[in-house]
Amino acid sequence: MLLLLLAFQTAAILTLLWGAVLACGFVLPRVGVATVAAPWCVVTVFFAVETVVGLGSLRGLTTVALVLASALIWLSGRSNWPSSSPAWVSAWRAEFGPRQVVRVAWPFVVAFFYALAWRYRSPDLTDWIEKIPDLAQVVGHAAGEGVPGFDAWYGPFRNSNYYAFQHYGAALLGRMLGMSPGLASNLGFCVMVGCIGASFAGALAASGATRRVRLVIWAALLIGGSGVTLLAPWLIEGQRPWERIFLFGSVPMTVAPLGTWLESYAASFPRLSLPFEPLAYSILLGDFHAPLGSYALLGLAITAGAAWRESGQARYAGLVGASITWTVLANPWALPLHGLAVCAWIVWERGAWKSLLAAVVVGAAAVWLATWGFLAEFTVDAARHSLRFAWVPSVERTPPLFLLILLGPTLLLLLSGAVSGDRTARWLAVLGAGALLLLEGVYVDDSYAGSDNRFNTVLKAWPWLASALLLLLAPRLLSGSMRRGPRILAIVACVLPCAYAKDLWISWRDAGSPSSGRLEGHAFLTSRRENRILLDRLRQEPRGLVVQDPRAEGEPALISLPLHAGHRMWLGWDGYASLWRGFPEDVPHRRRRLEAAFDGRDPTAGAWMAAEGIDYVLFFRPPDSAERWSRLDRALRGHYAWCEVFREGDRPVGFWRRVSERR
Repeated sequence: MLLLLLAFQTAAILTLLWGAVLACGFVLPRVGVATVAAPWCVVTVFFAVETVVGLGSLRGLTTVALVLASALIWLSGRSNWPSSSPAWVSAWRAEFGPRQVVRVAWPFVVAFFYALAWRYRSPDLTDWIEKIPDLAQVVGHAAGEGVPGFDAWYGPFRNSNYYAFQHYGAALLGRMLGMSPGLASNLGFCVMVGCIGASFAGALAASGATRRVRLVIWAALLIGGSGVTLLAPWLIEGQRPWERIFLFGSVPMTVAPLGTWLESYAASFPRLSLPFEPLAYSILLGDFHAPLGSYALLGLAITAGAAWRESGQARYAGLVGASITWTVLANPWALPLHGLAVCAWIVWERGAWKSLLAAVVVGAAAVWLATWGFLAEFTVDAARHSLRFAWVPSVERTPPLFLLILLGPTLLLLLSGAVSGDRTARWLAVLGAGALLLLEGVYVDDSYAGSDNRFNTVLKAWPWLASALLLLLAPRLLSGSMRRGPRILAIVACVLPCAYAKDLWISWRDAGSPSSGRLEGHAFLTSRRENRILLDRLRQEPRGLVVQDPRAEGEPALISLPLHAGHRMWLGWDGYASLWRGFPEDVPHRRRRLEAAFDGRDPTAGAWMAAEGIDYVLFFRPPDSAERWSRLDRALRGHYAWCEVFREGDRPVGFWRRVSERR
């Protein structure tokens, strides 16, 4: 039955997206451009509407949308259009017929199912990496209560402090198809990887490279590793993939002779965390983190820019401008490089720079105005983080040998471009080298410090830049007209990273677990009886604000149980709540109040919880004894009623529900 449900959901997703591409085709009359732009355009429309009014559950819209999508697909495939049909209808059908769409959209389908294979194998949304924080972003939009959505970890505030555009898209999909937040998060991740695959393919197709060259580069982008991932077996003991993205960080290099020699070399420098997470590693993780959106927008901008150059139509330049604002919405960390790349493109096309700049500005402004209801609050809240550009201290610059290892394939590609003799390739190599030097001289000064000072800048900039150079530079260097030497260097730079496929296969093979196939993402929680019973019950309760003992007791993932049930929390992980909101003073205060309440040291707990609008108080952790229950029940009595869903010995499991008139 799980496979049947998954097959239905997947078919519905692909049908809706196909319909969206056909609808966008009336405005963007190139199938390649419409394919990569349609998901962003559709999500923007709903996002814009919900900045004004929440649309609630959209299940009723699903049938209508599927019927309309099916009708468009049928119309696009009709071979006997009436001769009296308008010319634009015939042109639309010729460009967007089923064969044409399939020819362009197959990279989306391949990338979607590639990501789905990973999520099917390891679907749990655990406390590892960013999976639960990303789930919290999806939950915040799952009820359709407007944009900004409610902060699922910091009620009753709204979430205007985090870039959650792609999470909104996943929640939108979940609302339309009646998915749980966990299932929406996992399948939303797969859709995003599909968008990346389609946009990369669109950018490569626009380069004019042969099909074989495009496939090699596309594979290097989706399954390729970095220099450190390729050398890791000769440096680091063990096969844990997350350790293989770090070099010169917290993971010791103990494999002789190369690892021990590099460890000795590292002793001459301050220890730094310089993680290079290639896209393939992000897909392996299944982490629905913001940088994924940056890859899709990179490919979209290149595809749209190439369409403008071929057609001269301002709408495609406007789409490049729209990608800038979408970057603000999805992942502002990529904005400096993305914005500089667009500026460099305008300078390169300086013969038409006035009209080009006007179109780019209009496109960026159009999306900004459409999403103004969110961005007006987001930009103000972002200022609380006091992020700023700063010079990299000389002692924190990447040691030369480590820079060579980490960015080996990218540096090889730059070298090939520099010696190619091709003017465009040479300038792209110069710009790429300039960007790398910029990243060695300037970083984003955030709340991280010490060995992690450059962590976020490196994590989000290096992989993006490496992908941009593969998309822009590699097709030119691999063309048949290129000289043999530079072409061989470029081939090595593209093929060598694909050796990471072996590590990916080993990781996929060993990733199986009892949770495989359970894409709602909570099987690791519901393997325990009391968690399963409580989760099922909470799903039946009206959506509300929840508290539980914030102490992990060795199981921090338990904090996600209310999220999987679709509820919001008064306080989730306090570390993330503080980080996302610029370290407000009341977060530690909230934690202290909850700890005192669950320890029975606050006889007024019921009164202040009711005053805060807290609807449910959960009691289900293994350390929650009958004695603790009695003390907490006395404090809550009069404001909350106990609902017991399970009892194990003398330990009750359940929740208190608010009974005050305010509810």
